[in-house]
Amino acid sequence: MARLRNSGAEVGLREYLLEQAVDFRDLYGLVVDGAWEQLSKPVDQLLGGEAYRLYRWQLSDDYPAVMNGPISDVLTLTADDLLVDGSSGSSTARRAALSSKRQVCGCSWW
Repeated sequence: MARLRNSGAEVGLREYLLEQAVDFRDLYGLVVDGAWEQLSKPVDQLLGGEAYRLYRWQLSDDYPAVMNGPISDVLTLTADDLLVDGSSGSSTARRAALSSKRQVCGCSWW
């Protein structure tokens, strides 16, 4: 299980996700033409220390954040290894973006 550093960074999460991505690529990458290249993209992102988008269900079963919402939630592991909600960075940013969309279209239900 990944542990938090004093800075709040996730220790081991990137490595766990990398291991899962490599295993998946190795298992299915040669089954279909072009699959290896597509399945190498997450591996390259994780190896390169880039921000990585994932779903909550991709976390290990014993990881604390796995129970903090629906398994279909989109999360981001940032380049500095912080796990945040949403593909755009944070749930606060998503709420602000939705709020501005509501104001533009005049919709109170959206």
